[in-house]
Amino acid sequence: MDSPGIGDATISPDGSRVVYAGLTKPVDEAKFCHDGGLFAVDADGGPAQLLWTSHIPQKGVLRVPTFSPDGTKIAFADGYCDHAHSVWLMNADGSDPHKIVDGDAMALGAGHVQALAWSPAGDRLALLYEGGLYSFAPDGSDFREERSLPDYCWTGRLWVSPEQCTR
Repeated sequence: MDSPGIGDATISPDGSRVVYAGLTKPVDEAKFCHDGGLFAVDADGGPAQLLWTSHIPQKGVLRVPTFSPDGTKIAFADGYCDHAHSVWLMNADGSDPHKIVDGDAMALGAGHVQALAWSPAGDRLALLYEGGLYSFAPDGSDFREERSLPDYCWTGRLWVSPEQCTR
């Protein structure tokens, strides 16, 4: 499946797969901030596999996929381009996608998920949301505001060096 418009990506802990946010339609046919999907490809190449499309009725944008430390789960954000991002969790093969944090339900207000990270033990996720820092269990429970989360692996973020990531 062709998946133009590649966005955020994550590499499985064993280095065998890449999961990335992209578009389900060619760039010239896709609508701005619509037609989002998550794709997987073997790290050594091959065709991309569509794992999941946005749950937004108008097909929103997907962002910041990240593998769990054991490689069995993928957390990601789904939402509109301008507001109301939610955090979802699914198995690494794309099965059992379910919303674990709803931006509106957590009284976070309209905003964007800017980053997601797993704790090294895989027992918590961290969320950077419009400048606020939060953590929660992988089922979405125990949601709390944080001041700092130095042990989390914020891949792709300038303030994290690769040696800080345990993956």
